[in-house]
Amino acid sequence: MKESEINTIKLKKLIEKYLKGDITSIELQQLMNYYESFQQVDSWTTEMGSEKELENKMLITILESLENESEAKSVPFYRKGFFKYAVAACFAVCIGINFFYYYQNDTSHVSQNTSNIQKGTDKATLTFADGTRVILENGKEYNSDAVYSNGTHLVYKNKENKDKLKCSYHYLSVPKGGKFFIELADGTEVWLNSDSKISYPENFIEGKKRVVDLIYGEAYFKVSPSSAHQGARFVVKTGDQEIEVLGTEFNVKAYKEEQHIYTSLVEGSIQLKHATNHIEKLTPGEQAIFNKESNDVIVSPIDLSYEIAWKKGLFKFKNADLEEIMTVLSRWYNIDVSFDNEALKQIQFTGQLRKDQDLKSILDLFENTNFIKTYKLENNHVQLK
Repeated sequence: MKESEINTIKLKKLIEKYLKGDITSIELQQLMNYYESFQQVDSWTTEMGSEKELENKMLITILESLENESEAKSVPFYRKGFFKYAVAACFAVCIGINFFYYYQNDTSHVSQNTSNIQKGTDKATLTFADGTRVILENGKEYNSDAVYSNGTHLVYKNKENKDKLKCSYHYLSVPKGGKFFIELADGTEVWLNSDSKISYPENFIEGKKRVVDLIYGEAYFKVSPSSAHQGARFVVKTGDQEIEVLGTEFNVKAYKEEQHIYTSLVEGSIQLKHATNHIEKLTPGEQAIFNKESNDVIVSPIDLSYEIAWKKGLFKFKNADLEEIMTVLSRWYNIDVSFDNEALKQIQFTGQLRKDQDLKSILDLFENTNFIKTYKLENNHVQLK
């Protein structure tokens, strides 16, 4: 085993002992020593920047080296006794949130919490073709001839479409602070993220193209293969973009307030057609970014784990601005966000959080690591300072 690997294992064990509160003074000194000497420090020269910049690079190296191994989990947080960088790094690694550190000497923290912000849960509104609306929510069942819901899933009963020329379209709307799963009549599975809306037929016409419309928001599709439906292709419309597939898994993010549509392919192959009739083909691990204003399309390889983390109950960010992070959080916790100054919006962050965490614990994390000076949480509004 390489020396760097041994150091990583020892460092992780010391981090765990520190956060459990049973670290000895000798072990604490060892932890500080590991931090100071971790990951090829000697290879950095003065040409690479100031001592403070060097410390930041060491922290980043530690965090990135442990990122893939760390699991998101709750840990106790001890505000006192944090030594300047190392323990901030330990805390970040052990809760599974790894970030490019932003340090300020001002350690005054005054936060207010006069609101009980609830994390997101399973909820949606189903609208039938005749305008009838049904509220779907966790713990509440709904059953009809066409569809069944247990409060977290909506499953269509794949009955035969007797009228071969007509399809009755349904709508499913997921509000901010919600998520939901649908199994369509053809067996296609769809996971909807917060603040999303989709339109689809109650039944598909056998052998004919299967078309659904992601009106806005984000959805993950696991498409029933065309071979099981007399070769019928599956099409997802998102504004001026069409995604055509034979049978595959992919993620589409098309929020109405955002300028771009992001299509990320997990398995199989898809073909994208845009307003200009320009066609792009994706292979697994690629993402197409469609500019709704200019109609330009950029295709590039990506790390899919960041794109589909929401489906697995996580927020996962890579070099994301705080403004982008808070936009994502605002959908899940159904909050409004404001910044006291523009500079806060540009602070960058890499790492992951659990979606089942309460909002205050996340804001406390940002505050206690000097990511922000302080915050104010009142009603459904968060002010970052």
